[in-house]
Formats: sequence, C-alpha cells, structure tokens
Amino acid sequence: MEQILVGSYTTGTESDGIYRLKVEQGMIRDIEVVMFAEDPSYLLPVPGGLYWVNESLGSKEGKVGFARKRLRGGYERIWEVGTKGENPCHLALSPDGSTLAVANYTSGSVAVYDVTGKEPNMLSLLEGRSGSVNPARQEGPHAHFVLFRDNRTLWCSDLGADEVRLIERDGDAWVQADAPVKRFAPGDGPRHLLDCGDHWYAITELSQQLCCFRENGEYRAPVVIDGVEGTGAALRMDDEGLLYCTQRGMDLMTVFQDTGTELQQVGIFATGGMMPRDCLPVGNMVLCACQGSGDVTCLWREGWMWTGSDRVKAPGAVCLALEK
Repeated sequence: MEQILVGSYTTGTESDGIYRLKVEQGMIRDIEVVMFAEDPSYLLPVPGGLYWVNESLGSKEGKVGFARKRLRGGYERIWEVGTKGENPCHLALSPDGSTLAVANYTSGSVAVYDVTGKEPNMLSLLEGRSGSVNPARQEGPHAHFVLFRDNRTLWCSDLGADEVRLIERDGDAWVQADAPVKRFAPGDGPRHLLDCGDHWYAITELSQQLCCFRENGEYRAPVVIDGVEGTGAALRMDDEGLLYCTQRGMDLMTVFQDTGTELQQVGIFATGGMMPRDCLPVGNMVLCACQGSGDVTCLWREGWMWTGSDRVKAPGAVCLALEK
C-alpha cells in the first residue's frame, strides 16, 4: 500500500491543507488530514519530515515551512518563514540536504536558504530579469520551478521570461548568471522541468509542448489536441521512463516514450476530474490532483490502456507527493 500526500488550496475552499491518501491496486483505501496549513500548493517530503510552500493567495508575501512527522502519522510544524516574494509555488532541496530553494511565482524571485540549523537562514534572493511576448501571462518574470543539478548549481524555469535561469553558489551566497541555461521561443512559457542527468525535459504551459534537450540537439512534441484550448501543467516520469503530461482546460493526460531521437505519444486519456494540476505515477497507477473538481482521481494501467479506477474528494487539490 502506497501513502500519498496531497497539497491543496485552503483559500476559497473547504480544505484543511495537507492530506494523506492510502492507495492500493488502483483503489483509494483512506484519506485523512495530517496537518493544517494555509494554501500548501507544493510539498517536498523528506525522511521523517516535510517541506511545503504556503502560496498565501491574496497576500503580498508567501511562506515556506518545515514539519516533523509524529509517531502517529501526523506532522508537527517546526518553522514557517516568509519568502520575500509573492505566491511561492515550488521548492527544491540540494542533494546534501543543506540548501532549500523556493520559486516565488508572481514576483519572479528565487529565495535560497541554509536549512542546516534550527531555523532557516536566507542566503540570497534572486530577482527575475524581464517578461516576454504574452501580455496576459508574461508581463514580468514568473519563477515556476526550481531544480538543483548538484550542491552548487540551481536551475529555475521562468514562465514569464521564456528561459531557464542559471543560479550558482559563490561562497555563502548564490549568484544568477547573465546567460540562461536555455532560452525558449517567445511565448513558450516553460513550466516544469525533469532532470535525467545527460538530458532533461521541460513542459511549456503556454505553447503546450514537451521538450527534450540533449547534447546532440533538441526535439519536441505537442501535448495539445488541435483546436482544443488548454494549458500544459505537470510533467512526471514513471519507473519505466514513460513521461506523463497533464493539460488543464482539456482535463487530459498525454503519455510519451522517448526513443532518444524523438518523443512518441503512446497514450492519451481523460483524468476523470477538472483542471488536473498535478499527477503522480506509482507502479501501475497514476493519480491526478484535479483542482477544478476538487478531487484526486486514480487510474489503473494495463499495457497501454489507462482506465479510471477510483476517486476521492479533496477540495482544492493541486499537488501530489509520495510520502517518505
């Protein structure tokens, strides 16, 4: 039986914050509240604990927090501090566990903390540079995803600037490089990244494409059905190397296989809920956090077929993470 944590928006919903699902063979056996938190839109479980961002909808400053797991399965809040930015939506921990990075979406900044002590210590606040061509969505920088490549190198996907920013450690501080890791086409809006060592992937929210970048070049595949509007959302990979992309507005998930030279679509199916914000493949299952319908759906895979097997009500559900 797998235990899955669910982050959700509490503002404007009946959510209590962070939930735990128990899932087995495509069926959701139980759901329980493990900790109340305001607008925990992204969760990062670690052994014995949990980091989360408080997106603080309607506030000019969000928060990031850490909780310790209790013996009976709930979580105890240890600290929660401001991110000096608006609407934090993602966070990442360095491989050695010493440094935490937070992406402040609306303000476009990245906050970097030393988390080796009892309280976090902010080391740097890296501002975004510019916007891009879409006046409605790219009026300025929008930090959407942070990724540690190693203990001294941090990437940030900037949906507003159409680039992946490069941030590097310099002594105790972190400094943003003048040249980005990758510039995307104007209006692409890179959202989520996936690091696979010698190559990496990105899903673009605005142009709805799955992109692969290798030393010998790049290739892309659309994750949109012609004539149907939507926005790319989550990007995940399962143990077999299949890539899962969710699309809000269309309430679909597209599955790709990377051949090393192209991205082949091997499946497309309905998620069973509205506005799938996140997904999580676990064994033969894939779960979807559907913000619009306020539930988590579970789909079961047999060969290349994915069929709806179960669902549970989870108001404001936006994030899924395997508990550690």
